[in-house]
Amino acid sequence: MKRDIERNIRTRLLSHLFEKKFTIYVASFLAACLFTYMLYTEQTSLRFKCWLGFFAMYLVFRYVTTSYYLKNLDKANNNPFIFENINFIVSTYGGAIWGVSAFLFFPLIQDIEILMSIAIYTGIVAGSLTTNAASLKSSISFILSMFIPVIGASLIYDYEYHNYVAILLTFGVVGYLKGAKVIYNSIYKSVKTSLENEELVNQVIESNAKRIEAERNSLQSSRLATVGEMAAGIAHEINNPLAIISGNMDLLKLKLKNENTTADLSKYFEACDKNVKRVSSLVKSLKRMSYDNKDDEVAKVSLRQVVDDAFSFTKEKLKYHKVDFSLNIKDLDVDLYCNGLHISQILLNLVNNSVYAISNFENPWIKIESYIEDEFYVLEVVDCGKGIPRDVAEKIFDPFYTTKDINSGTGLGLSLSRTMAKNSGGDLLFDFKSPNTKFILKVP
Repeated sequence: MKRDIERNIRTRLLSHLFEKKFTIYVASFLAACLFTYMLYTEQTSLRFKCWLGFFAMYLVFRYVTTSYYLKNLDKANNNPFIFENINFIVSTYGGAIWGVSAFLFFPLIQDIEILMSIAIYTGIVAGSLTTNAASLKSSISFILSMFIPVIGASLIYDYEYHNYVAILLTFGVVGYLKGAKVIYNSIYKSVKTSLENEELVNQVIESNAKRIEAERNSLQSSRLATVGEMAAGIAHEINNPLAIISGNMDLLKLKLKNENTTADLSKYFEACDKNVKRVSSLVKSLKRMSYDNKDDEVAKVSLRQVVDDAFSFTKEKLKYHKVDFSLNIKDLDVDLYCNGLHISQILLNLVNNSVYAISNFENPWIKIESYIEDEFYVLEVVDCGKGIPRDVAEKIFDPFYTTKDINSGTGLGLSLSRTMAKNSGGDLLFDFKSPNTKFILKVP
């Protein structure tokens, strides 16, 4: 793991070494031209031609190695140390080219020109700290390969203050080496921190993706659980219409044996047709509620359709638990802008929760009321319960929090219901002030 981290850091440092260095190389070329302009004479012309030839090779090496790096980024990412060593070799060669110039020209130029040359050398080294900032060994090799020959030439050739210049250059080398280390450490830490931050961001993105997927799976599980609950009661809901159809068919058979049956047939057929439509409506509602709407689409939907889908399967359950259910909605033909299936599921979850909570009450009741508040259509689900303790109510929308026993609930119903409400641009709230247990569903 540590090796991978180090390799990633080295890979990022390579981009600092090889990319976007064109202006620096142009500046190096201009420095060589200035150096030549200052010191060029007939006496030094041959040496300058040779030196410029080797310097041109240095620029060619820089261009070739940079091009090779840019064309082989995958190889560089897999083995960054090879490319760092290539840069080290080229940097050593470049520093040596400048350093050797001291032995070539110091014997042939005046003292003032030597001092001007040394000033150019120090500027070149300062520039190299930028070029090689991301590689400590390249910076060190350039500094030493350049200044060791210059210091040696200053000690060998007798020009004014040459011993003092050699001493100052020695101290300068020490300062440059320390500066190179400080700059490198700063860049190294910056790159390392950047990679660590990127890793943290990636972890957050991955975690959010997993959370969203988990919520989606939980939503589907909740929907399937609701469908399963509806399927458990669908036999009771369909049984009555089928019994009516069956009974009417038996009556039809008896009537058909008689001659005077025409007047009664339409009544029996109408009863059969009505109950067939009832069964068909139940099946359609079940299919809509079980549909896996992954896109969470918000669209124009009739409140009547939402209510029909929500309560098609609750009649028998409410009757079984002897719950007085009242639906006090003034305008069922109003249009909502939401995910209709989600709103139906929220209402069904709230009613089922109420039935579970009040089934043992004497004369249990549930009522649903509606009104308009600003841009929201508000549906209130109220039951005869005496509310929920505040410490519990503050947690009821938390995932996996439940007051039911382990076999009766997962603690996801209200959490997912609020999520679905918010996904439709609304909200699901608990009314702390109500004397009874009241949930408030706001729908755009």
